[in-house]
Amino acid sequence: MRTYEGRRTEFGCVVTVDGQPLDPRLDLVSHCPQGFEWGYARGTGSAQLALAIVVDHCHHVVADLYRHPGGGMSVDGLPLTRRAALQAVEDTAVKGHLMFKAMVTSRLPLDHWIMTAADVSKVLCRIGEATIGEGGRPTTAHGVLAVMAEGTAPPSSEEPS
Repeated sequence: MRTYEGRRTEFGCVVTVDGQPLDPRLDLVSHCPQGFEWGYARGTGSAQLALAIVVDHCHHVVADLYRHPGGGMSVDGLPLTRRAALQAVEDTAVKGHLMFKAMVTSRLPLDHWIMTAADVSKVLCRIGEATIGEGGRPTTAHGVLAVMAEGTAPPSSEEPS
């Protein structure tokens, strides 16, 4: 299971996923080219972190779905290509990452935090449930969020040991 970790150092904020630097995905939305930040409700770095985590998580869920024969995603019974599914999750991330920021990244402990893929899935499922009431009909984005509802624990933080 993927693990996201953020830590403040003398050189700034460092965020990794499974020990590797997390891509900020400035190609999708450039909230804060200076880098990630967290623990602040009004910060642009917190929004960039939310986008990066959601996109990374969604990409790996799609990759897992398409890794197995017969796997994949569909909308209204029609199969999506892997490329279309990746585009759908990026669109979903761009639309939903500010809610993720409000629910998670703006509330993370300032010094150090750890979040699992299950934590991310749980929040994305909540975001999907909150937004589906607007139109009443599930969209591709809601289908993507529903597929990711694998976690059971709420987002957690751990202080460094």
